[in-house]
Amino acid sequence: KSFVYDSAEQPLNRTTGEAGRKIEELVGLDYARFLRSTLLAQGEFAQFLKAKPDDRAELLESLTGTGIYSVLGALAHSETTRRENELKAKEESLRQIQLLPDESRQKLVADIPIADAAWQQAKADLQAASDRLNQAANLAAALEQERQAVANQLVLAGERQAAAPDLLRLARHRLTIPFHGDMARLADAGKACQSAEQLLQQAQGDHSRVQQKAVRCLHGFVRLLATEIAAATAAINHCEGRKRAAGERMADAAKRLQENRADQNLHDQLADFGASLASLQGARKNLQTQWTALRKLATQLDPQEAEALAPTAEELTLEAGQKILNHLDELKTKHEAVASAAKRRADDELAHRADHLAKARLVAKLEEHRAGLKLGEPCPLCGAAEHPFADGAAPAYPFAELEQRVTEAKAAVRKNEQEVARLVKLHADLEEAGRDLPKAIAECGGLAAHLAKELSGLGLAVPAIGKEDETKSTLQHRAQAYRELKTQAEESEREVAAAEGERKLAESMVTNLKERESTLARESLPGAAEPDQALPEWSSCPEADRDWGAVKLDLSSASATRELRQKEQTRHSAALAELLASVAARLADSDFAGVDELQGARLEQAQADRIEATENRLKERGHRLEAELDAARQTIAKLRLESAPEVEAVAELKVTQATLQHRHNELIRDLTTWRNQVSQDDQHRQVAADRQREAAVDRGRLAVWQRLRGLIGSFDGRLFRRYAQGISLDVLVHFANGHLLRLSDRYRMRRRTGEELELEIEDLHQAGAVRPMASLSGGESFLASLALALGLSDIAGRNVRIESLFVDEGFGSLDSDTLDLAISTLETLRQENKTVGVISHVDFLKERISAQIVVEKQSGGTSVLRLVS
Repeated sequence: KSFVYDSAEQPLNRTTGEAGRKIEELVGLDYARFLRSTLLAQGEFAQFLKAKPDDRAELLESLTGTGIYSVLGALAHSETTRRENELKAKEESLRQIQLLPDESRQKLVADIPIADAAWQQAKADLQAASDRLNQAANLAAALEQERQAVANQLVLAGERQAAAPDLLRLARHRLTIPFHGDMARLADAGKACQSAEQLLQQAQGDHSRVQQKAVRCLHGFVRLLATEIAAATAAINHCEGRKRAAGERMADAAKRLQENRADQNLHDQLADFGASLASLQGARKNLQTQWTALRKLATQLDPQEAEALAPTAEELTLEAGQKILNHLDELKTKHEAVASAAKRRADDELAHRADHLAKARLVAKLEEHRAGLKLGEPCPLCGAAEHPFADGAAPAYPFAELEQRVTEAKAAVRKNEQEVARLVKLHADLEEAGRDLPKAIAECGGLAAHLAKELSGLGLAVPAIGKEDETKSTLQHRAQAYRELKTQAEESEREVAAAEGERKLAESMVTNLKERESTLARESLPGAAEPDQALPEWSSCPEADRDWGAVKLDLSSASATRELRQKEQTRHSAALAELLASVAARLADSDFAGVDELQGARLEQAQADRIEATENRLKERGHRLEAELDAARQTIAKLRLESAPEVEAVAELKVTQATLQHRHNELIRDLTTWRNQVSQDDQHRQVAADRQREAAVDRGRLAVWQRLRGLIGSFDGRLFRRYAQGISLDVLVHFANGHLLRLSDRYRMRRRTGEELELEIEDLHQAGAVRPMASLSGGESFLASLALALGLSDIAGRNVRIESLFVDEGFGSLDSDTLDLAISTLETLRQENKTVGVISHVDFLKERISAQIVVEKQSGGTSVLRLVS
């Protein structure tokens, strides 16, 4: 996370995203303006000088950060258009509002009170008619209630006649109530006697089933013991066979272990052998890589000599390797000498041909001297007495042929220079490739000797190149085989001991099983028949012994239960006989002849409750029907006393009520419609007034925006951008001219009159002559570009002090005087406490600038930095 701290080490931002904004607030520059103020990319300003107006506008925007003016211009245009559209939409919506005409509205306001009074009267008349109809309805209902009550009384009389037998049975049942206790005791005694009989039968059945189960369990247990004894005897024989076989395997494994005792510790040595083989394999690969690189370089040096070198380094020794390196060194010296001699010859030939061409051109320029030559007198230039061209004959100079020969000589020089450079680089590469070769050979030899000593104890030799993994695999297999033999011997020994233990355990089991068999033979179950069902089966004798013990307990429990149930059945039978005699004696003075008649008269409680409920319901209905009949007759008398309408009068009253209801509904509908129309018109008038006020406010605001659009607005923001860029260009040119004056007092830049972004140069040494920027030479363009770059730095850093400045390439196009002037100007900036960095490859700058960061190219596409002070 990034944080900005104050002098008290307190963070000024809470989140990472606020760090950049806080730095911009403190420094006064965003990241792009900071780069433009500290890094002067000269190529951008050279392009800026000679660009077309539209291209210069884009460059000026990127250099000065004036893109905001384009956004503002486009925003002024789009915002004005949006507000115009919104105003049109509001005016259109205002026209869509429907208002009532004033005459219609006044008529509605006047008609509403009249209609409301008529509605109140119609409402009162309708209520009076409704009250009379309610009286008629109540009279008709009372008459219907009287008729229905009389009819229900006749139905009730029929229901009472149908229920008479049940009501008689209920009266007979009520006579048995004093004897309910005796009857309950008789019922309980009978149930107890019956239950005791059922329990006795169940106990006898359970005893029989348990006894049969015990018989089957006994016979099954005896059969299981015989099976287990036979299985244990077979297990004894099997254990003896296992013991013999395991003993034979143990003896065979011990013999083979003795034969391979050399591999006894091989498993613990595998890691060391693997590391040694891997080291040897890596050393061999490294040696082969170096050898391959050396052969490749030797091929570049001398292909025939390289063919004599072995393709692999398998048989390479220290002596042979050193001999090859010495031979290659001799070849390098020889080839470099040949290339250097060829280069010298090519240089001499080039100098000779260039001199020839120069002299030919010099002679060609001396035509004005031919007129003064005289026949027989020596030429003052060449000393010749004969002057073949003195009479005006045009000499034919072979300039094309001489120039072609010079070109060919230059090509030969370049070719020889390239060959010498190639040999120098090849020499360095061969030295680097051969530097570590003896060490690699010695490393391979040492590792092979050490591994040979280690492998000799195992009867193995050092593997050939590429066979290291096979040797490692062989060692792993041998170690694994020895461990498997050892494991086999240990497992066989454990198998012998286990078989002996299992045999003794089986013999003990046979003894125990035979003792248990003798014990079961003494068991007897009197009265039990031989089993005719399948005998039970168990997975083990303990399970059978557990079941046999459980069934013996069940049989003992069943016998005890059978005896107890027999005693209970006898006791309950005697108690029932005694209770029957007692009840018969009490019935001697009753309406019942005996116990059977008493029980026949008694009803079930649910049946008695049902008949009693019917009796109560009939009584309740009789009372209720009498009350309803009395109330209906009282209502009829009251309504007839009040002259309630009947028959024809009711029909006439209903017609009157319908007429009144229709009039009432019409008045309500008209009142509701008129009131809604007035209320809706009030709302529409209020909305229209509000929207008219809003539209008036929007028109006033729109006028301001339309004025702003007329000044700076355009759909693409170009109008305001070009205006702002013209001002930015004036400011930039002002600052740049200040720096240009220090670089050269001859030129001054200015914006062309009548053009927003056109630049021109004023030559003060030529009486203020004005030229286009495209006419500047390379050195002049550099000075103007540097002045613009420094001016931009001043603009970007006018709110904050910029103490660092980096100037990009561009010094190579200057002559020595202009270059010296440019460097002096930059040194002046240093005197203003600015750190100035120059990015260049010009040698003069290396002499003038003491503190340097030098980038040096290395082989393999890499570079290193070196500080020079």
